[in-house]
Amino acid sequence: MNTLSIQALALALPLAFAAHVRADAPSFVASASIQQLKYVYLRCAEVSANEVLDRGTAAHCSQVADALRDRGFDGSFERMLRWWHVAREAGAGRGREAGNPAATPAHLR
Repeated sequence: MNTLSIQALALALPLAFAAHVRADAPSFVASASIQQLKYVYLRCAEVSANEVLDRGTAAHCSQVADALRDRGFDGSFERMLRWWHVAREAGAGRGREAGNPAATPAHLR
């Protein structure tokens, strides 16, 4: 799965995943890179802060979170939580500095 399809998948969150996307979620999670998992995790956090996720989307976001914790942070929820706080602040800073590509963290580009 390439970066464009990951971004398209993540942007589909507000519309709730279609049934075929949900059915493909386990294979996406299993084959996704750490950077891809981080991107989708951040989108899940952003969308869920603004609306209630349907069960399928929430389950997919949970699978992504579990995989990211296990593969990206050696099973440490605390380490993942610290990363998320930094990434969230960087995203807020990016909004304040709209149009400045240098303000976008590399893992979100």
